[in-house]
Amino acid sequence: MTTWVCRAMMVVTAAILVITTAGPGVATGLGSALAGSVPLPDPSNARSIVLESQTTFVGAGSPFTMELRLASTEGTLTLAVHPPVNSRTQFGATLAGNQLGEPVQRFEALPLDTLPRTPEGLTQINLVTTGGDPTNPFTLQTNAPGVYPLSITVSTPSGEDRLISHVIRLGDTPPAPPTAPRVARPTFSVGVLVRLTAPTPVDDEGAPVLGDKDQQRLRDAARAVVANPGVPASVFTNGAVIDALAAQGPLEPALGRNLLRPTWVPVDLASITADGLGRFFDRQLLAGNAAAEQWLAGPGDPSTWVLDETVDPAALGLLADRGVQQVIVPEDLTEPLNAQQFPTTLTQSFTISNEAGVSLEALQTDASLTALLGSTNQPALAANRVLADLAVLAFDYPDVRRAAVIDTGDDPDAARALDALLRGLGEGAVAPAGSEPLLTTRPLGALFAASEAAGAISGQTTLDRDWSSVGPVPLGSWPNDLEQTEGAERSLAATLLPGPNAPVATATVRSAERLVLASGAADLNDEERRNLLTDATTVIDGALAPIGIPAQGTVTLTSSTGVVPVTLENGRPEPVLVRISLQSDKLEFPEGSTAEVRLEPGSNRHEVAVQARASGAFPVELTLRTADDATPLAQARFTVRSGAVSGIGLILSIVAGVFLLGWWGSHLRSARRSRQLVDRETSLEAAGTDG
Repeated sequence: MTTWVCRAMMVVTAAILVITTAGPGVATGLGSALAGSVPLPDPSNARSIVLESQTTFVGAGSPFTMELRLASTEGTLTLAVHPPVNSRTQFGATLAGNQLGEPVQRFEALPLDTLPRTPEGLTQINLVTTGGDPTNPFTLQTNAPGVYPLSITVSTPSGEDRLISHVIRLGDTPPAPPTAPRVARPTFSVGVLVRLTAPTPVDDEGAPVLGDKDQQRLRDAARAVVANPGVPASVFTNGAVIDALAAQGPLEPALGRNLLRPTWVPVDLASITADGLGRFFDRQLLAGNAAAEQWLAGPGDPSTWVLDETVDPAALGLLADRGVQQVIVPEDLTEPLNAQQFPTTLTQSFTISNEAGVSLEALQTDASLTALLGSTNQPALAANRVLADLAVLAFDYPDVRRAAVIDTGDDPDAARALDALLRGLGEGAVAPAGSEPLLTTRPLGALFAASEAAGAISGQTTLDRDWSSVGPVPLGSWPNDLEQTEGAERSLAATLLPGPNAPVATATVRSAERLVLASGAADLNDEERRNLLTDATTVIDGALAPIGIPAQGTVTLTSSTGVVPVTLENGRPEPVLVRISLQSDKLEFPEGSTAEVRLEPGSNRHEVAVQARASGAFPVELTLRTADDATPLAQARFTVRSGAVSGIGLILSIVAGVFLLGWWGSHLRSARRSRQLVDRETSLEAAGTDG
């Protein structure tokens, strides 16, 4: 498989296809792999008409209600029902009021002041679909299933304005066969990918910070997900965003009920993989899931991943090693399909693979649906457009199991429209009496099983597609700097003893961790990465600086063995764990020269057993290190004075004394005998002389 590194060719191909699909008679979905394959209406459409709500799905005999906020109540309203659209291309044209066809039904010039109004001042249009009371003049003629454009024209003294909406007429439930139960047609499955993502710079302590506009957009989308528990929208976010939102106000745990597994920040997977930093990716996953477990319903789904342009073939292998089994591919990253082989928008699963044999099941997002959701600042109208477009897709092949993925993107209008969209999807799953439901919303993880593999329509079995990626980019000195800073991080965590009873230590360790994790964000440059790691080092050094060794002075031993008191200082507000080591040429340490010591806040006395080899004054080197013995904290030198001799010296002295005493005794006896002999000889000589 060939991975695209450059998108230039793709952009050119897209431009050619857009031009081709602009002509009449082109098959539906020819530009299905392109963003904007459904043309968007002029933003100035319906300046003075606001659609506040509308019944989107109708069946035989079911009511239809529309509520409008009008700039004026003086004038008339004309309602026209147009023929059902027969392609996605035509549907896109009808959004701007083109290719509507001659109306099949009109309600002409209804005086605005005669239409019902709600207590909120909204103008109501109440109709019934075909199959109701035939004598009712307000019967909506929608006999066959399909997507019917509905044009509302308001004429006032200040001018005329028109708004285009769409009504989805569901199919009637066919009678059951007399001999066997009826098999229901498969519904068209829809997955909603809610992106709660935003650039998240961090402050000096590593806490993520959101801008006001991003925060409002994210909260709008989050509220919509929580407010529609019956619609299993899938949330794609990261830990930094979760923490930043939680810091501004409580989050509903239900927001995480269909959460995809988050990282802490979006990372460049291709570059991380190329530099062998899979362990850092694992840290990102752990930190992202920790935020999800703290603030939301629990950890995210590890089986499904949303690809971005940083996922190259090697990174695909990394994802598979981490448990990813299926991927959502943004439409603008997929290779355009052959329009003759795939004449309609691709709404089935396919595979992507790499040269190493990794193959994952995939679904692509639909860029047209994303664009429609943010196409207007009227939430109900945007939701109607998306639901109608989904219905057009569903009516293409009603007997085939297919699926579409709506990526909400990062448009503020899309976030405001999300609640209306989810409510509409919930209503669509429960069809009016006598009708068959058309759409079913599923979590992204379950969406793959609800879709047949691409190629089933054309008789093929599988479709393996290329996707574009930017490939790895050089990360400069960051990998080496990261390794050093992570080592300092580990020393900090081993020394400060973070936990529920040590909030300052916990916050400090957390700050360093956040800064290190944030340095891996994909949108940073080399300098920004270095600055974050420098900030992390500053936090670590500042946290360890209050731990040290004050002046020790001289210690005197009264015997050859004893204890040496060592004074250590902990200037932090909580206990810390450190490692001390002592070294001396003339002292021995019977219990070991190193020890792990817990220091309470303030001054701490620690006693070390010693034994002197000789008498005299001996220097001792004292080193204080972090608990993991990896980072030095302080060094000091003090003196131990010993006036006593050792046990061996004492024995030798006694032996020498005994020997000396024995020698002196022997010497004295010899001298005494010698004097006696001399005296005797002298006496004999004197006697001889006398005689």
